[in-house]
Amino acid sequence: MVTPTESIKWKRRPLSTMGQTYKALNFEESVLCSPTQYFKRYIPDDLFTSIAAYTIIYALQQGKSSFNLPMYWDTSLKVNVFWENISRDRFLELRTNLHLVNNLEKPPENKDKFYKFRPVYTAIRKRCSDLPIEENVCVDEGIIPFTAKFTAKQCVRGNQVHGESMSSCCVESVLLFQVLKSQGINAVGTVRQNRFGKNLPFSDDKTIMKQTRGYCEEITSADEITMCKWLDNRPIVLCSNFVGKGSVDEVELWNKKHHKYVKVERSEIVRKYNHAMGGVDLFDQLISSYIVFIRSRKWSCV
Repeated sequence: MVTPTESIKWKRRPLSTMGQTYKALNFEESVLCSPTQYFKRYIPDDLFTSIAAYTIIYALQQGKSSFNLPMYWDTSLKVNVFWENISRDRFLELRTNLHLVNNLEKPPENKDKFYKFRPVYTAIRKRCSDLPIEENVCVDEGIIPFTAKFTAKQCVRGNQVHGESMSSCCVESVLLFQVLKSQGINAVGTVRQNRFGKNLPFSDDKTIMKQTRGYCEEITSADEITMCKWLDNRPIVLCSNFVGKGSVDEVELWNKKHHKYVKVERSEIVRKYNHAMGGVDLFDQLISSYIVFIRSRKWSCV
């Protein structure tokens, strides 16, 4: 049962029941594959066959009858993978006419802004659905820097980054935790306090900043959704449908003021969150190493 945000009554009390943790089957990758093999698991060959067919259809619609042009790549650079496999003009023609769908088959009522790219999303989603379910699944979102006009573009205030938001799910309100709980899925994540209603019975940030690092307040709703405000270098709000403040342990964290590690009390909800979110840090690190700034809607202008 889902309770509207404005109807939820939060009280200062601990979570009364702890959710059962899913135990995943043990699995290991028996054979280490090449990057190309991993890529083909998500983007299969039949998708490239469809791309080739729709590219030819679009080229014919634009009055192009053939891709067989006489000129080849300049061999002075000696990049064999280019000039031994495809001519320069053929590549430019393919780049200009590249399509994943047939424009004439688009339904008139279709409002999908990603219609022309949807086959790639579908292929990746299908592959992800086939993967074994792990015990801890970490979900995050990222911004692809993009400055051209596009209806899905967003601006991240504070970072001054414009781009397209790419995510699997977003912690927008208590509704997500309620729905996941109804499906037997445990969830924990950092949240924005203002998305969970007004006048929550938390102390304000100024009051909490006067407390010792590691201080934690917990509030819980009638349907056993809990929120904790934990003090690190600043107050952090976490929400969960299966774990609250729970058992407290100590962890060593860096103190910028005294330039040394100090022991800080850590609530169970923080411990569960930190244990499962390592994949996000690795993902962000890899993305930052290969980031591409896109300034045009034309895919080749990167």
